[in-house]
Amino acid sequence: MPLSHSIKSFIAGKDVPTDPLIACVTLVYVMSQAVDLYLFHFIFDIHLPVVAMLVMLTALSIANWRAVFEYLNDLKLLAAIMALWSVYLLVNGFLGEDFRTSIVLLFRFVGSWLIAVQLGIALYVGGEKRWKWVAAALLIGFFLVTLIWYLQSIRSPYLEWLQPGLRDPAKIQGWGGLYVNPNILGFALVSHAMAAIWYSLWSPLSIVIIPVVWLTALAGILQSRSSNSFIGIILVGFLALFAYTQCHWSALPTRRRWLRPAAVFAALIGICGAGAALFFQPQLQKVLEPFQSYLGADTGWSTLPDEPEGAEIARVYDDERQSHVYELAGSGLPHHYVYSFGGVVTQEGDDCTLGWRMQFSQPFVLTVSVQTDRGPDELLYTSPRLFIDTVYEAGLAFDLGPGVTDGQWHSVTRDLQADLQKGTPGVTLVGVKSLLVRGAGRIDDIQFSSHFHDTFDHRRVWTSHDFERVLSRIDIGRVRIWKRSIGYWKERPWLGIGFGSFQYLPEERTFFHAHNFLLNLLVEQGLLGLGLLLAFSAVLLWHMKSWVGAALLGSSFGSQLFDNLTLDFSFPIYTSFVLGYCFFLVIGRKANEDSCAT
Repeated sequence: MPLSHSIKSFIAGKDVPTDPLIACVTLVYVMSQAVDLYLFHFIFDIHLPVVAMLVMLTALSIANWRAVFEYLNDLKLLAAIMALWSVYLLVNGFLGEDFRTSIVLLFRFVGSWLIAVQLGIALYVGGEKRWKWVAAALLIGFFLVTLIWYLQSIRSPYLEWLQPGLRDPAKIQGWGGLYVNPNILGFALVSHAMAAIWYSLWSPLSIVIIPVVWLTALAGILQSRSSNSFIGIILVGFLALFAYTQCHWSALPTRRRWLRPAAVFAALIGICGAGAALFFQPQLQKVLEPFQSYLGADTGWSTLPDEPEGAEIARVYDDERQSHVYELAGSGLPHHYVYSFGGVVTQEGDDCTLGWRMQFSQPFVLTVSVQTDRGPDELLYTSPRLFIDTVYEAGLAFDLGPGVTDGQWHSVTRDLQADLQKGTPGVTLVGVKSLLVRGAGRIDDIQFSSHFHDTFDHRRVWTSHDFERVLSRIDIGRVRIWKRSIGYWKERPWLGIGFGSFQYLPEERTFFHAHNFLLNLLVEQGLLGLGLLLAFSAVLLWHMKSWVGAALLGSSFGSQLFDNLTLDFSFPIYTSFVLGYCFFLVIGRKANEDSCAT
């Protein structure tokens, strides 16, 4: 086909495989925030999601250029509310703390809405075939995102080569590979899984696809230890089952209608059972061990084979640190606990520092087994006056100070090369093999140079006590933020403090948002912003007149109960697909009404 004819056909929308093109652009769009989040965010800002958003909008506009004016009339009231909301956000941001941040977020806000409009029209015009292409792109993107995450968390060296280029290595503490905020990761998995599940609802294969996607997201959320995202994915599962019954079982003959409540009841029990099994069941570890052995995951905590009875290693929640730590519970010095580094080898440019955080109230001895150019060696770090002075003077052991056994958390950083030079001048550190701890206490955040350890310990077992601690963290941490946020809202109840301005409050330098989407919106946009959101949602629900659409909106808002991703690109990207689905339902209902009227 001549080039001129191809261009004319493309412009006319004929003889061109637009569905695969839209699927490819969709995949790029959803993967852009994952790539930016996992790989480039801490190295340099390339603003890949911005480019992907423009490409997505351009591709959909080209595919819809003949249909957009025809179907945009069906969305005119929603468009009017969004236009009014955008103008309000512009004024709201100008009166807020940082106008530049408000403008950036406003562009994301408007861009995601425009993509949603184009997506809804494209899905309706393209029919079932295009719907399947977009659903396939979402599913592929979801599994690629989770694969990247598992490679990083289970076998961190896969992404370790990126660490020398980090912009601020000091921000990364105790994570494998690269640091990713667990709540951002968890809610990104919830949002992506939600979009993938909903777009596959219309397919008969959804009875297989939905459980696979849901369980994969659940496993990733548990791996990230985001208890709030766990609640979000459970909510998505319940509402997805409800939507599934609306899409499929409502078509069953009357004599088989009893299957509907029975199947829903069985599916709900299955969801709760699967979640409980993954969260509580220690036997799950036995299933994962062969896969971990294949990957060579040989790091983590263990006790010595001939250890006296009573030595226990537990992953517990520490209220002071507000995170999980390792508790070495035993009867003091007679018990030994070993953390294996898996034979980490020093690289050119490594600073050879070993750091950890510890909380001990009894005497202890920490023995670091290292490899030098003269063979294996050991460095001892002890509580005060545990050995005679000549041992310390000979460079065989190092006293960590008089306050290290006061029962408080202490950060310790040791230059292993310098410590080796004291006892054995001229020796060069080649690698680190293990850390042996004698004594009872708590320890966490172990890291050697640019190699990060001690967060994704594959030998950790979740217990019911851990689960209770996690739930208590929701009550303690987030409730405090919510209470402060209500106080901020009361100071400026109508207009709020400005779009994106929560992070600039003097009292909230360590928090970027209110950890609740609706509460954050109330603080930043006031009652006027909340009123616009409610008006938009009410009109959308009225025009959809669909329980499936209502369930989708419910799961979207519900997934943001414990967090707010407005500042992150995962929010506008997945909002595009949530609203795109809803706009598809609006256009379809309007078309059916028109056909019935004629």
